[in-house]
Amino acid sequence: MTIQSAIPFVLAAVALIGLGFGLVAGQRWLGGRAHEAERLRRFYDAFSCGIIVQDAGGRVLHANQAARDLLGTTDVVMAGSPGADHRVVHEDGSSAEGDAHPLSQARRTGLPVRGVVHGVSTGTPLERWCLVDAVPVFDPATGVLVEAVASLTDITERRRAETALLNTTDTLSALIQASPLAILAFDPVGKVTTWSAAAEQLFGWRASEVVGRLLPAIAPDQQRTFREHHLAVLQGQSFIDLEVHWQRRDGKPVILSLALAPLYGGLSEVRGVMVLAADLTERKKLESQLRQSQKMEAVGQLAGGVAHDFNNLLTAIIGYTSLLLKASPTGQQREDLLEIDRAAARATELTQQLLAFSRRQMLQPTLLDLNAVLSDTMRMMGRLLGEHIELAILPDSGLGMVRADRGQIEQVIINLAVNARDAMEGGGKLILETRNVTLDRDYASHHPGAVEGEFVMLAVTDSGIGMSADIQARIFEPFFTTKERGKGTGLGLSTAYGIIKQSGGTIYVYSEPDRGTTFKIYLPRVMAARSPIILPAPLKPASVRGAETVLVVEDEEGVRSLTCRVLRTYGYTVLEAENGGEALLIAEQHAAPIHILLTDVVLPRMSGRKLAERLVRASSKLRVLYMSGYTDGSIVNHGALEPGTSFIQKPFTPEGLTQKLREVLDSPDASVPPA
Repeated sequence: MTIQSAIPFVLAAVALIGLGFGLVAGQRWLGGRAHEAERLRRFYDAFSCGIIVQDAGGRVLHANQAARDLLGTTDVVMAGSPGADHRVVHEDGSSAEGDAHPLSQARRTGLPVRGVVHGVSTGTPLERWCLVDAVPVFDPATGVLVEAVASLTDITERRRAETALLNTTDTLSALIQASPLAILAFDPVGKVTTWSAAAEQLFGWRASEVVGRLLPAIAPDQQRTFREHHLAVLQGQSFIDLEVHWQRRDGKPVILSLALAPLYGGLSEVRGVMVLAADLTERKKLESQLRQSQKMEAVGQLAGGVAHDFNNLLTAIIGYTSLLLKASPTGQQREDLLEIDRAAARATELTQQLLAFSRRQMLQPTLLDLNAVLSDTMRMMGRLLGEHIELAILPDSGLGMVRADRGQIEQVIINLAVNARDAMEGGGKLILETRNVTLDRDYASHHPGAVEGEFVMLAVTDSGIGMSADIQARIFEPFFTTKERGKGTGLGLSTAYGIIKQSGGTIYVYSEPDRGTTFKIYLPRVMAARSPIILPAPLKPASVRGAETVLVVEDEEGVRSLTCRVLRTYGYTVLEAENGGEALLIAEQHAAPIHILLTDVVLPRMSGRKLAERLVRASSKLRVLYMSGYTDGSIVNHGALEPGTSFIQKPFTPEGLTQKLREVLDSPDASVPPA
């Protein structure tokens, strides 16, 4: 029992003492009792809490000054009634007057009433709050109820502080629950005390499942690090941007950025640890994908440059080998030359694959129906896959058209099918599916290289061994392979990657170990008629010989020498230059007409395109034929030649060069397109 709650009992005892004196002394003490009543009244007024005394009938005998102040009434009213000019209510708003008042209950039941909270008002709204205790007072001689005494303690300020604290707590709770960051707190032993809605969503455990328990999201290998940080915070330290690897309820790892701070108690002692957790998993994944994309771009540039240089070398090797073979050697000499030619052909295939990966090969895009391409390609799939592979094709009947190089798309399909076959050595199922899809902003934001829009999807799915995340990260790199030595060049998937990227599309891989693999290709859907455009093949000239004048511009001496020798052999008059400036000077000084310019695209100081533009302005009838080891942005757009542009890909054979040259000279219009 507290001192405050004991006050009514003390007062009751005082009242009994006064009553006892009156009974013993009789009438001769009447004057003394009046004096004693005054002393008792003064005694009541000395208390800081309110005191109300009622007789057995409920009439107020006395209310001290503190009670009058608390109830906002006068002594006259208090002396005659329970308080007609004020309103008393319970916490729930119901009336606490009349029989509901603690004094009435104490008189009626003869039992103490303790700890009742009342709201008191002389108007609206409620003005004061008090804590009421009431006790009955009995005549010690007869045991008859003679009085009831109540104490009223003003708790208005405490109540306001409690309300403010409750409001603050509600506000903080709302902020915690509304926060997009996971908010959690621990007590000093590491048990969870706070678990926000974002924490539920992030980790998968409901608050009811973790509050009061040790945090289940800490992986075993992270327990020691967590304890170290927990102890450091309990000693007053704070941490910001602390990167940790925890786990979700389903066991999947999650990368977090944590902010940790101590929670202080009333005496400034640390009573717990507050944690804000931001999920970095998706961001780290995107950063990894971006780094991979940048690496692929850098490797592509390197591969393209290497392929360009090799193509120049191969042009000379193939050309001179062809010239030697035309001399009709016999015996071992001829076999040696044929072996050189075969090796050069294999090297050419490799450089073409490098060019495909680096997106610098020449394409001939047309409108394509991927269903038709799949149907035609599948005719050779039986021999390619073998009888142990079950093949299924799931075409979309309303499939849209795409613009791509048919031969290159067929190559992509074959490369992916071969990769799937090698992943299913014991047999399995290969599914090729087409579908119209719409990629939205959310998909594009999670897949580097993807853009919003309408696409045609080609999915290639196998039931093979699958691959780990580490292998997936490198799967499109040139020369990367998981196959045994001698069973693959590592260029099949990198070639597919380059072709799709150069065609304006994207390709993604989805796989898990022992769960198969799916490659998904997205090519922009073309809103056009379904009948694909088929370009007529160029007519083969009747003769590749000529008497025209050719200006050859090539900075690689070996290629330039071979080209000039071949053209002279076929009857052409040849002028040769090492760069654009030299070519302009030769053209200016040459009095006779120059019929065709044969120039490399990439030249020092002045590109082949710029050179052609200047020469065509001086001679509008000049024909132009570009040559290069890879495509260049000055004459191509996404791998396709600008309209009216003629091009021959290095390495070329003497026959291929002379045939292409003759085609350009005999065509109606093969001048350089306008800038």
